[in-house]
Amino acid sequence: MNFVVSVAIITYNHEYYISKAIESALMQSTNFNFDIVIGEDCSTDRTRQICEDFAQKDGRIKLLPSEKNLGASLNFSRTLKSCNGKYIALLEGDDFWTDHLKLQKQVDLLDNNHEFSFCFTDRMIVDDKDILLRERSIPESKRRILSYSDILSGFTPPTQTVLFRAELLDAQILDTMKIVFNGDTLLFGYLSTKGYAGYLNSVTSTYRQHYGGMYSQINHITRLKHKLFTLGKLLEVVDNLKYKKSISKAIGVSLVRLFVLYFKEGQYLESCKILFKIIKLDLEMYSIYFLKGLKLLIINIFRKNYPITD
Repeated sequence: MNFVVSVAIITYNHEYYISKAIESALMQSTNFNFDIVIGEDCSTDRTRQICEDFAQKDGRIKLLPSEKNLGASLNFSRTLKSCNGKYIALLEGDDFWTDHLKLQKQVDLLDNNHEFSFCFTDRMIVDDKDILLRERSIPESKRRILSYSDILSGFTPPTQTVLFRAELLDAQILDTMKIVFNGDTLLFGYLSTKGYAGYLNSVTSTYRQHYGGMYSQINHITRLKHKLFTLGKLLEVVDNLKYKKSISKAIGVSLVRLFVLYFKEGQYLESCKILFKIIKLDLEMYSIYFLKGLKLLIINIFRKNYPITD
C-alpha cells in the first residue's frame, strides 16, 4: 500500500502518555492512506507492551522495537528512515494531537504550495495532569510563512505540529541526526534551506511539559552547548553561503548567552574560553558579538534576575 503520510512517533518510558499519542494519530480523518511508525527505544516501563497492543489491533501501525536503549537521536533517525510516506509527520510519545483534520489540512497545504518544504501549526501546552498551561505557544510574530532566516536565526517550530516532504531527507542529514541532541533544530534548519515553512493559523497539537521530559531535565548552559554543537553540524551539511551566514549569526547569539551564563555561575575560565570564540567569530564575520556579550553581561550585573535562556 502506498502511504501519503507516515506518522513518526518516538517514545521512551511514556507508559502514562503513549496511548493518548497513538490514539490522536489514529483519529485522523483523511482522504488518503497513512501509517504510523513507532520507534520504541527499549523502555523500562510498559511503553513497549502498550505499543505492541496497538500494533496488533491496527495494521496501520509499524512498531520498531529495540533490544537496547539507543538514545533519542539515534532512535529519531532510524524511525524517520523507516517511514515510506510522501510526507512525514512528527509526534513524540508524551505529546498528542487535538485536531482530527490536522494531517488533511497540512497535506492540502503542501500539495497546493510546492515552494513549502514543510509546514507547522500552533500548539497548546499542558502539564503531566493535562492541566492547561498555555493556549498557544508560538509568538505572534512567527505565526506566518517563515523563510530560512527565521528558522536559522533560532526559531524552532513545535516538533509535534510539523509535516514535511520526505523526499528532502538524504543519508547525510539522517546520519548527522544520529549524533546531535537537537534533532528537530537540525532537521528544520536543513529543511528551511530547501523551501519556505508554511504556517496554518490553527492549534492542532499539544506539548506536554513534565519533569520526565528529556529536554526539561537539563539546564540552560547544557542546552546552549548542545545547540552550538547542532548548529556547527548544520554548517557542515549546507553549502550555500547565505545559509552559512544565517547559521553563524545563530552561533554568535548562542555564544553570547553562554558567555554570560558561565560568568554568572562563577565559571570564569569557561567564560573566557567562550569569549575567545566570540572574538574569533567577530573577526571572521566582521560582527560585534563581543560588544553584545559585554552589554548583556553589564545588564546582568545590574539586573540580577534578567532572564537568559537557550
